[in-house]
Amino acid sequence: MVGVSGPLNTYDRGAATRFLAGLATGVAATTVALALMVSLLATLWARTPTVPRVGLAVSLLLLLGALDLSDRTPELARQVPQRFARVLDPGARGLFWGADLATLVSTRKASSLLWVALVVAPLAGRPTVAVAGIVAANAAFVVGVTLQTKVPAASVFRGRLGAVNISGDIRALRRATGLLILLGAGLLLAGGLP
Repeated sequence: MVGVSGPLNTYDRGAATRFLAGLATGVAATTVALALMVSLLATLWARTPTVPRVGLAVSLLLLLGALDLSDRTPELARQVPQRFARVLDPGARGLFWGADLATLVSTRKASSLLWVALVVAPLAGRPTVAVAGIVAANAAFVVGVTLQTKVPAASVFRGRLGAVNISGDIRALRRATGLLILLGAGLLLAGGLP
């Protein structure tokens, strides 16, 4: 997003501010909707017998852990249409992009931990954990984009971090999260669910 808002801020600070306001609004609205859906899912699952919930949660954890270990983290390869960048006002563009990115489903995935938060935590009857993760991820995103766009000192980090090639580190991260997710499956199986 900073690749959009940064240049916009250089040429038209007002447009960049409208973009960031739209982005924050879209992220906030979608975060609330997503948090409510995850909470509802957790409430519904809490009413089902423990054995099916444990079985489904453990199965999903085993699958997601194995996918991360094999460097095949599931993700949806789609994004908001690029034509929006040419036809929408910066505030509306920010609103659409913020709403899309805040779903967390359409973004590129470094690991399956987000899927664990969105699917397995509600299955385990732990909506608070999932909701806290969703809110924290989306809030950090908006604050980070805003700082890197509007605060000159933050652009120093952007320049330095932009030169880092993390493709090798992503595989190591996925192996580590894969093992962590498999450990979670074992712990869930050993401890059951409330």
